[in-house]
Amino acid sequence: RHGRTLYEILGEDKSEVHCHWSEDGERVVFLDSDAFARDVCPRYFRHSKWTSFSRMLNMYEFRKISTSPRNARSTRHEFAHEFFTRDRKDLLNRVQRKRRASPSRKEPMSQQSSDEDDFDAKFPARKGAKPPPRRRRAVAESDDDEESADAGGAE
Repeated sequence: RHGRTLYEILGEDKSEVHCHWSEDGERVVFLDSDAFARDVCPRYFRHSKWTSFSRMLNMYEFRKISTSPRNARSTRHEFAHEFFTRDRKDLLNRVQRKRRASPSRKEPMSQQSSDEDDFDAKFPARKGAKPPPRRRRAVAESDDDEESADAGGAE
């Protein structure tokens, strides 16, 4: 989605867009990131901040191309993506959001017994005692679920 929207923005022939394709069509050049965020982002996205927009570019695996000295404050930025090029709209479906790392599977029993051995080594006074269970963080479906769970347990 984000790739298609950016492609659409670049296709506009308006001076207030504040961005364009590089000469070779391999990169997106943002001439004034602050003006882009202020004038363009609210029309296409639910924000008007350059940091939010650049974070989205990062989530879709765009790479920032360095064009200015390391510590220089600049509003000009360039980004590239392997599948985001001018005149190749057919590749846009390959511009996808990064996948989150999948949670690890439950450890095999051999690993669990190793944990008990490590516990005995670290706490010799408790030799033979079982180590405390590993806490696994439950991922809530939404903030509303957490709040309703907290409210129910508070009584």
